[in-house]
Amino acid sequence: MDAASSPGPGALPSGVVTFLLTDVVGSTQLWETAPAAMNVALARHDRLVEELVRTHDGRLLKARGEGDSTFSVFGLPSQAVRAARAIQEALGVEPWPERSPITIRIALHTGQATEREGDYYGRTVNRAARLRSIAGPGEVLVSHATAELVADHLDDGLVLHRVGTRQLRDLERPETVYRLTTGDGSTGPADGWHRPDHPEIRYAQTTGGECVAYSVRGSGTPDILGFGAGAYLSIATLDDERHVARCEESLADLGRLLRFDRPGIGLSDAPEHGGTPTMEEWSIAGLAVLDAAEVERAVVLGAGWSAPSALWLAAHYPDRVAAVVLFNGFARLARADGYPEGIELSMIERFRDTVTSRTPSPDDAAGADVRFLMPSLADDTNFVRWWERSGQQSATPRVSHEYFSMLFGVDVRADLAAVAAPTLVMQRFGNRFVRPTHGHYLASHIRGSRYVELDGEDHFLFAGNTEEAVGEIAKFLDRSLPGPDGQAR
Repeated sequence: MDAASSPGPGALPSGVVTFLLTDVVGSTQLWETAPAAMNVALARHDRLVEELVRTHDGRLLKARGEGDSTFSVFGLPSQAVRAARAIQEALGVEPWPERSPITIRIALHTGQATEREGDYYGRTVNRAARLRSIAGPGEVLVSHATAELVADHLDDGLVLHRVGTRQLRDLERPETVYRLTTGDGSTGPADGWHRPDHPEIRYAQTTGGECVAYSVRGSGTPDILGFGAGAYLSIATLDDERHVARCEESLADLGRLLRFDRPGIGLSDAPEHGGTPTMEEWSIAGLAVLDAAEVERAVVLGAGWSAPSALWLAAHYPDRVAAVVLFNGFARLARADGYPEGIELSMIERFRDTVTSRTPSPDDAAGADVRFLMPSLADDTNFVRWWERSGQQSATPRVSHEYFSMLFGVDVRADLAAVAAPTLVMQRFGNRFVRPTHGHYLASHIRGSRYVELDGEDHFLFAGNTEEAVGEIAKFLDRSLPGPDGQAR
């Protein structure tokens, strides 16, 4: 690989260079909720980034790129790595205004680029931007090209964890991605996360007398009924992990978020009949929560496995549903006649048996389910420990096995034509489990729905580019729901 030429005073490096791209997480939402505080916080962010880029012999090309992003260039990749770490550390300890805490994502990529009139263009820049789009809050993602050059020159205490191969949007060649962390596997002080207080656990009651545990966080309108944050995660565990808790907080910033444990999971009663609850019973439990919380109409959020329940509720109780938001959802998971989008049943059964065994092998500490469903978190040891523990606390292996078996047989294709509420269908284009073709089917069969495809491979909303997804939800709700005065938001 050609070495970058040494720039003179004020000159830009040429040849092979390393780009450092940043982006403020959730900036649109921060501007909407606290514009004055955000203006002050962003000015401080800009000064810190520019100062630390310059300290590490880099050049800040754009203090404000797309959104609230920055674009810097370095002659040496080791300089860029040190700058990225210094920026995350500085932002992590900065005393931000309470309503506008700044968290950023960073990507580093090295390659040949074309410099013209004080800016860079070409495939290297595009790859760096796509890599940044899949980084999570507080993360520094590093391309294979950069990792190869700096692996033997990392400062003490820094480690490159191999995340895996990722197919970046619109790029033909996949990218082997690394995460820059401290030696314990954490991303360090820039995480800036403190465990929030758990919301009060309340109970609704179905017409059959079963108790349904639910929680409420946030305030104002609209009311959002969340059908499960994970496959079978209890609401009692959601605030114990930073990615999940941040996702819940972001959703609660949109309105009043109601979460509940489906029948037989976590703190909710099993059905009186003693068998595995059906998808319809899960939907009816959601109605009981709306009644207990005195909610006439709600936005229903169905992510992954919970999407069919949200759709069933919207189709059969349209007067209770103001809008529908689907994330990596499906009408049917298994392949069938007329539904080539589905997965072969044998593959589904193998996946179910693997993820419900709760006995990952010693050399598979991340667990097959985390690596497959949330590849961006597979090397986050704190998350993996929480995932295993929360699953064990929420359901026994037998119960989770039965739930998966029930969900794999769900089919709500016949209900889609009856969904009248405004509907947002979101998919991550690299999701290996629920591929975008499922979302295409939903969008083409739900009248007037809006389809949005995001970068990334993670199946769950709380992993990967969560803030981008929540931002799309916010835009959709603004367009689709009336404000307090009855006018468009």
